[in-house]
Amino acid sequence: MRDTKPQKATASEQAYRDATGTPTETAPAIAELAEAALGLLAAKGQRAADGAASLFAAATPRGARFDIRCAGPDLPKSIPTRTVHPSMIPKQRPWTGTYRLTVKAPLLVFDLYWNADEPLRIMQFSRGEWERELRSLAG
Repeated sequence: MRDTKPQKATASEQAYRDATGTPTETAPAIAELAEAALGLLAAKGQRAADGAASLFAAATPRGARFDIRCAGPDLPKSIPTRTVHPSMIPKQRPWTGTYRLTVKAPLLVFDLYWNADEPLRIMQFSRGEWERELRSLAG
């Protein structure tokens, strides 16, 4: 049987592995969309029967269906200004946040987790027409 040597690490792989987990600034687009979703929940949302989440569902004039949900003990006014480096998220499993904000339009397009005293974790963010529709719903 022949011995095989492991491949040498490339510069790009090394950079990925060496991410120290230093939080970065939350992207303005993420913050703006989260603010719009939280604003809709505050103005028009309802608390779930079990009290564990705030919910809002609507259809836009163009027919897009939105389901917005923020799970947590209360409805936060904002999200953290810092974000965990994406390469660190798989290394920190299992991790759960106190708050989870999701937007389905109709598929899951936006999913954020955070604790009040920790950086934000972006689990899902898909760009698209839903962003404009969410902003128009939020006014």
